Amino acid sequence: MRESAVPWWLIEVSDDERVAQVRRVEALVGDRIREARIENAMTLTVLARRCAMRPGELMRLAGGKTRASATQLCELARCLQRPISYFFSEG
Repeated sequence: MRESAVPWWLIEVSDDERVAQVRRVEALVGDRIREARIENAMTLTVLARRCAMRPGELMRLAGGKTRASATQLCELARCLQRPISYFFSEG
């Protein structure tokens, strides 16, 4: 009998592992924001201005120190000319 695959978001993990997963995603999104900004030859201040964000707020996002909202990711994707999926793909 074949066991059915359970989606990753339904797999029960400890609180510590869940926190670690969230931090990995925050770091990945931050890395991708920084990479796209550099590829587009934009300073952090210019990108923040174009996305109607404060530079400090964008710095925390790019540093993986805080979570980006869906609205912020949509605006960053528009300003950086990337699909939303770009922020969640590695490499």
